[in-house]
Amino acid sequence: MQCINTSMEDYLRVVIHHLDSELVSSEALARIQALAQILPPLSMAGFECRLGSEESRVDFQVSFPHLTLNLPESFLTHSFWRTFQDFCQEWVEPTSILHRNVDRLWLEFDLPEQSSQVPIPCFFLSLNQNNVSEFQDFIKTILRLLNHRTDSLLEPNLLLCANSLPDKARIAHIGAMLSRPTKEMRIVIKELTSQELCNYLDKIGWIDTTNKFKSLVAILSEFVDSIALTFDVGDTIHSRIGLECFLEKQPHDEPRWQPFLDYLVEEGLCTPGKRNALLAWPGFSQKADIPELWPTNLTGGDLFLGSKVLSVFWRTINHIKVIYEPGNPLEAKGYLAFGHNWLNASNLSVGTLLKTENSNQASLFHTSDTEVEVSQYLKQVCSYYDRITPLYLKYIGKTYQAGVFPTNLEIDSYRHSNLYFAQQAGIQPGHRILDAGCGVCGPSIDIASNIKGIRIDAITLSSIQADTARELVQEAGLADQIQVHTGDFHHLPFADEVFDVVLFLESTGYSYDHQRLFAEVYRVLRPGGNLYIKDVFCKELPLSNQEQQELAEFNRVYVQYKTPAMSQIVEAIVSVNFQEISSCDLREIDSAKLFTKAMFDYKNGLPELTEFGKFHYRQFQCLPVFFGEIKARKPST
Repeated sequence: MQCINTSMEDYLRVVIHHLDSELVSSEALARIQALAQILPPLSMAGFECRLGSEESRVDFQVSFPHLTLNLPESFLTHSFWRTFQDFCQEWVEPTSILHRNVDRLWLEFDLPEQSSQVPIPCFFLSLNQNNVSEFQDFIKTILRLLNHRTDSLLEPNLLLCANSLPDKARIAHIGAMLSRPTKEMRIVIKELTSQELCNYLDKIGWIDTTNKFKSLVAILSEFVDSIALTFDVGDTIHSRIGLECFLEKQPHDEPRWQPFLDYLVEEGLCTPGKRNALLAWPGFSQKADIPELWPTNLTGGDLFLGSKVLSVFWRTINHIKVIYEPGNPLEAKGYLAFGHNWLNASNLSVGTLLKTENSNQASLFHTSDTEVEVSQYLKQVCSYYDRITPLYLKYIGKTYQAGVFPTNLEIDSYRHSNLYFAQQAGIQPGHRILDAGCGVCGPSIDIASNIKGIRIDAITLSSIQADTARELVQEAGLADQIQVHTGDFHHLPFADEVFDVVLFLESTGYSYDHQRLFAEVYRVLRPGGNLYIKDVFCKELPLSNQEQQELAEFNRVYVQYKTPAMSQIVEAIVSVNFQEISSCDLREIDSAKLFTKAMFDYKNGLPELTEFGKFHYRQFQCLPVFFGEIKARKPST
């Protein structure tokens, strides 16, 4: 992990005075704070609290939307962190099975069990798809990285769990309990109905010797919107079952945790004090409430964004888990989440914050697409560019963008424009550049041909674009300077701190998670490196009905291009600690005239739509978009 001035402890300070000692004792909190000092500030974290009268243990969880591989040498003395580093190195490789299947990583620290200064967590993989056809290879890869025995029944039992899933159900998480002496894997399954949940357990061979499980599921279903199933898998399917209870449809003005927690108190699974402490946890904190505790790494972003956003720390009850094991008493755990977000002030008012102070806030913040939707979206984008690339080449050329075009018709217009943007990005001889969303490398070829000694890594989702780009790079004699990669730019296959400049030339609109994207960019940029974005942006809200309709059609034409407001991109850039951020409206100098020209052909003096035009031409009256640029710099230290 990186050496940083701000740590997770700074984020903890903002929220811990809302954490009642009924849930987290002073001793447990001290252990969490000591751990947080060596963790970077992460936008999502949480506590696992035992709710029974005799249970005081609290575990701490953090979520990594991206991974920093620069671990302290002291960590690498332990086999877990070497395993963790090996996992990360394989995960970022775009052709790896991990890259295709794992979306996010959670680390869970069982703090009372730590016996050394090197913390050893369990880790959980959030899966971004349910590709049963390659699940066996995926499991083999995980077990290889974790050094599990190959002669055990763990692998066939995991495959049994995957192959027994009913339609629509999915394995959402796989956990490796590496801080514990056993080598079981934990599985979390979502999108099971109550009936499917019981039938599924029967199918995989789990036996309920007391026949009380089905009635428990029926009771819990009356209180909650969904139940995720969790259990451990080893040489057997373990008897201990977790039922993770969620309120995804929680209305903000009618909190429903209260009756559920009242039921748990009545059943002796939760103390009244812990119930009250759980209900007091949800809410928001802003800088005006606690200026002396506000983390210093957020101050620059707060000042830059000003009244456009609300900078808030949120707190929520994520879920309650009820644990069932035949012949043993029931147990209950509460999972409290917290994190920081910049929220668009035009979409969420302070009045709304006050109104929802005591309700579950998860739906306000987890607004990114679901994992399945992301996978489908990326396939749509790939399909579009695989199909349309030949038309772009025929009618426009190697550069698919608006540009700054010269009046001298003898000058190569796109070359002139690409070099202008290279200058704006601060590209210098000898630099290493990342062209993120590179198309067929038109800009990269122009830049590498005209600036000495630079090297460019270019990445695109489309294999057709990548193959075409390699051919064009070869033709230009630049194969030793430009390397083309196929992959998702939210998961970059590069080591930390290797680029001097990262370019986005009309490609950020294909980002499904801005914060994740720019966290990755921050990771791969060298200290003092530049981020440069030239793109089409939506004007700030509110939009008229007609503007909304035309923007939706514009986005649809380019296969669900998510045209962002400039403030959205700036917020995401600020949130991952970029500095020296500036933005500029380019509509006075940037033009899409060559795009428009490519849409028409003239026969007998009359315009006709070209093949390119038939696909892309629309008559817009008040399309609310403009071209602009954003610059930012990673701090030098």
